[in-house]
Amino acid sequence: MNQIITREVVEQVYAQHRADLIQAMNLSLLESGLSVTTFDQDALDVAARWPNYWQPSSWVKELEIYRRTKPKRIELAFWMDQELLAVTLGHPTRHGTGLRLNLVQATPESKRKNRKVLPMILTAYDLYAVMIGCNHIRVVNPLNEQLVKLYCEHGFSRLRRNPAHIFQTRKVCI
Repeated sequence: MNQIITREVVEQVYAQHRADLIQAMNLSLLESGLSVTTFDQDALDVAARWPNYWQPSSWVKELEIYRRTKPKRIELAFWMDQELLAVTLGHPTRHGTGLRLNLVQATPESKRKNRKVLPMILTAYDLYAVMIGCNHIRVVNPLNEQLVKLYCEHGFSRLRRNPAHIFQTRKVCI
């Protein structure tokens, strides 16, 4: 008998993947004082107060849209000693071979206590990509050349097929 796969079923399966990812990340960060959670209301409340290019209400709107339309999404918050360091949202590419890192926002650098958050975020994306069968991570439209350079330092490169947009990709590193 064929089972009908509904959006709710897909959401449940990927919610379990996200929970497994968070558990794995927290086990690996156990002694560091760092922790990972879903992008929950606590993280949303803090992130909405950060100085950034988003309007505070945009976080709420973006997260709501992601949860409604992207059941395979990744949504994470990174904490240190109960202070939010960074949040991120992403989802698989259209064909499911890659994982898009769509949005990353970190707390102002002065509050990060010299913590480099991008390596932690990329580790989480690598793990999630493996869990859901993706073979690369893609950063879409970094805000500026400084971020392009930073991503390139972490193994990303520009795609040549669409010069009008800045796409970067790297193979999963696990």
